[in-house]
Amino acid sequence: MARIRFLQRAVLLLLVPVLAACQSQPIGNDGGRIDPYATTEAERSSGKILPATLLEFSDDVAQKLARELSDRKEVRNAGEPVIIIMGDINNLTENVSSTEFEMVRSRIRHQLLQSDHVRKLARFVENRSRLARLAERERVASDGFFADASDHDTSRTFVLNGDFYRIRRGEVNLYSMEFNLAYFDTGAIVSSHSITQKQIR
Repeated sequence: MARIRFLQRAVLLLLVPVLAACQSQPIGNDGGRIDPYATTEAERSSGKILPATLLEFSDDVAQKLARELSDRKEVRNAGEPVIIIMGDINNLTENVSSTEFEMVRSRIRHQLLQSDHVRKLARFVENRSRLARLAERERVASDGFFADASDHDTSRTFVLNGDFYRIRRGEVNLYSMEFNLAYFDTGAIVSSHSITQKQIR
């Protein structure tokens, strides 16, 4: 009997680390992937704005812009979709690449275009210089190509611009990001969304 109890204890002692490993290890091979909204130690110590903050900000701006486009009478009563031009990015952070903020802007556009309702209200115009490069490369440009592409009714055309700033104090950085939707013809701002994040390093 004592020998049986000894064997039982020995088996349990052997199983404990195995069970612990099963609980702590993910099932299957994740290939090093993690949740995009999670923050790693490397990101915390990078001294740059957290990628999770960029994702959350783009989610928030897209949702609010979708509601505001629906609420604006000049958009609802336009008779045809208004035009939204993806405008300039004013990056004054000095330590964050403008490519990251361009990703935020593209993500906002992508999320808005997933809504059937938004697509009925607005058309998003691709970067004109990008189209020009493609037209030249593929030889599809004609004498009227650029004139036709620029014929927008400015009274119902909006531009989405971004401004990004950083205030640094020693090891502490304060980041401020703002997107403004403005009338193209007057520059009057009709919508503004911002986020501020303060972090060490």
